[in-house]
Amino acid sequence: LVEPNTMGRQLTYYHQMFGFETMGMVVEPETQEIAGVPIYEKIAEELGVTVVKKLIPTDEMPEDYDAYYQELGRKYRELAYEEKVDVFLLTYHTSQYPEELETLFQPFLDAKIPVLVSDGDAFVEYGALLCVSSYDYSSYGRFTADITSTVFHGRSPDSLPNEFVSSPRIVLNAKTAEAIDY
Repeated sequence: LVEPNTMGRQLTYYHQMFGFETMGMVVEPETQEIAGVPIYEKIAEELGVTVVKKLIPTDEMPEDYDAYYQELGRKYRELAYEEKVDVFLLTYHTSQYPEELETLFQPFLDAKIPVLVSDGDAFVEYGALLCVSSYDYSSYGRFTADITSTVFHGRSPDSLPNEFVSSPRIVLNAKTAEAIDY
């Protein structure tokens, strides 16, 4: 079992860092499971956090990407200016072009709302504040290789550890931190 509760640990870290009461998300209905939305919602409930989730339909995409992008921007503005969430969690990336993120994130920057990333250090480069990631693929690989090698050398798999938990890694955008007074 590799990293049994990555998303839960991540959201707990974020909550310890920011102490937020409301968290916004924009998700495509079809990708909620892939994005871990049910896990984030469960952990948020345990932490006493209200999740404000906006669904963005994908029926226009990719035929009319401009309309999709405009709708995505509208959802981000709603969360920042109308819902006034405490933090925004970028889950499954809903924009096709990373360079669009700076524009999409602008309402959150204007409102001094941290944009936190579920997976993808690169999104921090484009204006998100922070990514706490437990996805350490090099260590996963070493763990798996060690187990495999040990089994090939005669040890029974049931006698070996079967859980790997990596140390979290933090990626912070200092420019964004300054812009939102973090």
